[in-house]
Formats: sequence, C-alpha cells, structure tokens
Amino acid sequence: KLLLLSCCAPCSCAVVAKAAREHADMTVLFYNPNIQPRAEYEKRRDEQKRFCDDFGVPFVELPYNPADWLEAVKGLENEPERGKRCSVCFLFRLRRAAAPVILTPHPAEFSLLFGISVERVQADRPAAALGAAKESGAVVLLKGHNTLIASPTGELLCNPTGSSALAKAGSGDVLAGVICGLLAEGAAPFAAAATGAWLHGKAGDLLAKELSEYGVLPSELPRAVARVLAAMSH
Repeated sequence: KLLLLSCCAPCSCAVVAKAAREHADMTVLFYNPNIQPRAEYEKRRDEQKRFCDDFGVPFVELPYNPADWLEAVKGLENEPERGKRCSVCFLFRLRRAAAPVILTPHPAEFSLLFGISVERVQADRPAAALGAAKESGAVVLLKGHNTLIASPTGELLCNPTGSSALAKAGSGDVLAGVICGLLAEGAAPFAAAATGAWLHGKAGDLLAKELSEYGVLPSELPRAVARVLAAMSH
C-alpha cells in the first residue's frame, strides 16, 4: 500500500496516472500550507481531487495551516530556492504527513535535506545522524561506509555489513524495499531500518565474494537477500 504526498498537485499527476494504470493500492495525501493565497491552494487541491477521481485513486487532504508554516520558516524568508527554507519546509510537511518515517539518505541527499555540507556530515557522521533524527522525528539511516541508523530518542547503531559493491544506482531502492517488507511484517521502524541495512549489506557481501565488488548489480540483490534469509533459517 502506497501513500503519495502531493505538495503542489501538478507534479504528482504522472505518478498518479502510472500507479492507476498498474493497479497500485495507493492513496494521495494532499498537504502544502506553503501555497498562498487560499484561493490558489483550493484551485490546486480541487484539480488534484478531480484528477484522482478520474483514475479512481483515493484522495485525502490535511488541514490548511499557513500560519504554522510561516512560523516554521521564520527568518528564512530571503533564502534562495533549494536553500535552508526548502529543507525546513520538507521536514515540516513530512512530520505532519506520515508517522513513523524512515529516511535513507546518502551524504549528498542528507546535505540537501538538512542544510549541512557533505564535509560536515562526513566529519562526524554519528552526530549528523542523531541530530537529523531528533530534528525530523524520523528514523535516519545514513548510508555509506559503516551505515548508521539513528532514532529520534537517541539510539544509534552502526551496520557492519556491506561494501563498495553496493555503491551503485538502484542499490538504495532495494534497501528501501527490504525495509518496507520488514515494516509490513510488523517490525518497528528502528528495528526494520537496522535489520534491513544488515540484510542488504550481507547480500552485497555474498555477491561480492562470487562476482567481486565491481561485478555486483542492484538487480541481483533481492535474490541474494532471499539466500541470506534462507541460510539464517536453517
């Protein structure tokens, strides 16, 4: 089951249409108090709902609260597009749209999300992960050598599995899928993130022994995860 957070309406139309054609079990959640004035917000909301209705996709709206958003970004009014205000706005909406949340950024994505340079992130990865988890209220999985998993309450784990075999486009999508599978089985978010990271890394290690770190493809990881789980069950 998918929950699509739609923040401005037009940008999600292609995703809604594709999901509907593929019969995905998806609900669209419309929320963005940054849209002003209210007439513009209502125009976008109503068009999004009409579009969803045409495709038979459920539509849900969260309360329109621009005053809260303005308070959250106070002092950042002159920030450029993609600046610090964007990170604050993203986290503001994320906290209200879904709970619990698991974020799985690599350092460059982390930098964009939280407005911290990659150099600062890498200089003290534990502090960066813990600070981001506390700020966002989400479980944060900071990818990289010795992936870190941090909770909003201050828990921190370092994953011992994995290697550069996983440093390829698409590998992170597999990790997200493994974590979602664990969540679907009833695992708590922090446990799902930590276990998913371990399984994902172990699968990469298994394939790297057979194919070298250079020869591992992300498309091979799901079956390797299954092999790791099978070995653990015997």
